[in-house]
Amino acid sequence: MIFGRPKHETDERIRLIRLAFKTDADLRERLWNRQSGTCVICRVGLPYSNDPFLVVDHTHPIVQYAVSPLSIERAIELANDEDNLAIVHSDCNSAKNAWDLEELHEAIKRGEVTLSEPNIYTTEQIEAEKIRRASISSIGGRKHVESGHITRMNELPQTKEAKRAVGRIAHKSGHLARIRELPQSKEAQRKSGRIQGHISVESGHLARIRELPQSKEAQRKGGLIQGHISVESGRITALGRRQGRKNAENGHCARIAGTAAHTRWHHNRGIIKQGCNFCEVTRPTAA
Repeated sequence: MIFGRPKHETDERIRLIRLAFKTDADLRERLWNRQSGTCVICRVGLPYSNDPFLVVDHTHPIVQYAVSPLSIERAIELANDEDNLAIVHSDCNSAKNAWDLEELHEAIKRGEVTLSEPNIYTTEQIEAEKIRRASISSIGGRKHVESGHITRMNELPQTKEAKRAVGRIAHKSGHLARIRELPQSKEAQRKSGRIQGHISVESGHLARIRELPQSKEAQRKGGLIQGHISVESGRITALGRRQGRKNAENGHCARIAGTAAHTRWHHNRGIIKQGCNFCEVTRPTAA
């Protein structure tokens, strides 16, 4: 047991919190600016935020949230909140380990923990490390895909639950809405929608969906609701007026009126009247 939770449960919660943790260049830059370019552990200046030898650390360690009575969704939200993150030297991060940041500083004062001077890397070393990590990531990613490891991981119940938890957090925090409003997101959605639309039509998927009983019922209800909305908003009336003006301007009304009069007074009575354009069209020709 660890702090009241079984070890296997704590380890699983730690895994889910780590799985939900995402970092990018923008986050690293915001943390670097918030810290005024200083490591919060050793309090020595940091190089640029994109330095590969810098890491993003949880100031209150993940294990504290993993063993807490919080739900996993809340634990993920608090542990990975930006206020609980800091950008630090990788050496300092290794020394901190599972210490809480404030407790670590107290331990340093008491002489229980000693920090070594952070390494200083040259520009060539930094660029070489970036290339090395990118290569490892690319190779590892391909191996995981080809071996089916990614597919197996995605099918695990705990992975699906973690994804749902992350989705709920992103929705509640408004992060999802902000991402959707980005110009690049809208363009990607437009392209993806068009491609998926073609695929759905060509594969017959769209036709099959339309034939489902629930789809037909939804369409019926949707039509009724939209009909009420269109009537109450005056849209039907406005459409009728616009179409009426078009019919009058292009002569459609006049043609309909003439056809109706011919049908009533001539055709229904078997009369062929000279001078009636419609009678002339229907007049039998001599053999």
